[in-house]
Amino acid sequence: LQEALVGSAEPGVVGQVREAVPKELHASVTLGVVPNQIGTVAMAVYTAGVLNASSVKVGFMNTEYDSAVETLRASKKALNGFDTKLIGSLFADNVLYGGGLDPHLMPRLARDGKCDGWLIDTLTKDGRNLFDFIPEPELKEMVLEGKRDGMSTALSGHLKMSDLDELARINPDIV
Repeated sequence: LQEALVGSAEPGVVGQVREAVPKELHASVTLGVVPNQIGTVAMAVYTAGVLNASSVKVGFMNTEYDSAVETLRASKKALNGFDTKLIGSLFADNVLYGGGLDPHLMPRLARDGKCDGWLIDTLTKDGRNLFDFIPEPELKEMVLEGKRDGMSTALSGHLKMSDLDELARINPDIV
């Protein structure tokens, strides 16, 4: 990452990575915490498509729900004609950063935003992890909802080998 918290690499770096990683292998792009600028985000998502990214993650922190949905829908439209999958993302610890969208809204936001999948991550870099903010039963229900919607589900956020039992019970597609 080249930017603070969760950010994005420059297009040239992403292009170099995509050239080095064979097309049949997954190469993801993260936009991190995106600004509340729908056109700017859609343009960045479009660039991920042009660069043949397998997926592009669009994360929200301090954004209104309807604005996040509109941003995701514009992003999905920007990917028309590309094989790049749209992944919506919220942060389990948004409350520590001035509120933001409740991470429990992730399945609904991804559905309303026309995403191909979703990710719940953390911004905190102080030793706490995903389970310090969302308990296992709640994560499991969210993952089940995402799978019922036909979406890929991913969990991240300072996870350790000691979290494998919980993660196996939750059963996300990607950790």
